[in-house]
Amino acid sequence: MIKRIFLSIAVIFSLFVGYNLFLKRTRILTKELKSSFVDLGGEAKEIRFPHRFVKATNPGVVKFKEGYLMIFRTKYRSLSDFLIKKMTMRQNNPLGLCRLNKDLEVVSEPIYMNGSTPAVNINKQSPNDPRLIEHQGRFWAFYNDRVYLDGVGYVRKMCMCEVFPDHFGIPKILTFPESHTFTEKGKKFHHVEKNWTPFIYQGGIYMIYLIEPHVILKLDLDTGVCHLVSESPSGKIWDFGIARGGTPCIEDKDGYMTFFHSLYPVTGLGHAHNNAYLLGAYWFSGQPPFEIIKRTTKPLSSPSFYAGFKKIVYPTSLVDEGDHLLLFYGRDDQEIWALRVSKEQLNALGECK
Repeated sequence: MIKRIFLSIAVIFSLFVGYNLFLKRTRILTKELKSSFVDLGGEAKEIRFPHRFVKATNPGVVKFKEGYLMIFRTKYRSLSDFLIKKMTMRQNNPLGLCRLNKDLEVVSEPIYMNGSTPAVNINKQSPNDPRLIEHQGRFWAFYNDRVYLDGVGYVRKMCMCEVFPDHFGIPKILTFPESHTFTEKGKKFHHVEKNWTPFIYQGGIYMIYLIEPHVILKLDLDTGVCHLVSESPSGKIWDFGIARGGTPCIEDKDGYMTFFHSLYPVTGLGHAHNNAYLLGAYWFSGQPPFEIIKRTTKPLSSPSFYAGFKKIVYPTSLVDEGDHLLLFYGRDDQEIWALRVSKEQLNALGECK
């Protein structure tokens, strides 16, 4: 009798764990959606850490010496960190930093951001989705974090910090004084800032604030204040959800190009948000007002993209390697991948606006 009770408890517990870890998060892509995918081709590789319980996603990557410098959104730092977070639901995921060799292998112990952004409670620290760029020989990370506002509570704000090969600099909150105008137009959620996409223009750091319309800001590195540079109408650039920020932009023969993401509703087996993350690319002019020139009109795909349960592909880094690009992305909020993309093949997929 006692054995049956324990067996029943074990079965119920296993079903509960299986549902919460897998079925609740499972999203199903329809045949119609998959038939619209365009294969990017190329070779994909997962970037793994030597320690099994170090889990990370959404990397920011730049060239560094004979390899790469990578920052990332931390999922778990160790087995104990995994167990504590599962039991307490505590959110404290500092950004991580490590080096990769030319074969995209982790060759240094991860270093984690100590402390938190000003106005951020360290027990609530949750920096997400870092982008990393090199500017005049220095490395800068841009990410969003939970910031406490009096009378409002915790909100998402964009932050930045300098990144060194062996540590993080002091974080700073970015501000955009005119942001309320886009909230009033229904283009942004109130008190939520994320997915700003950096690029370099004439020695300065600029940000893509929105894609639809195409809104460009210029950053003051000393103050963290961003000022509106241009707003050009883009319309709906494709039929697969609102285009949202992705990789830092790289220079192209016609100006700049970047990968973006969008959320697209799909069928799910649980009560989680049932959106797949789709991938696209667009090109824009190299001069103000930085109008969008062309874009891909169908979701880009690769065999490595949607093999997981959550159907999340989140592009966060792009490295120019001459005749091809290295596209770095987070998969399913717990993995880091890199895909080698042919420039010629990608350019052929772009359609003029």
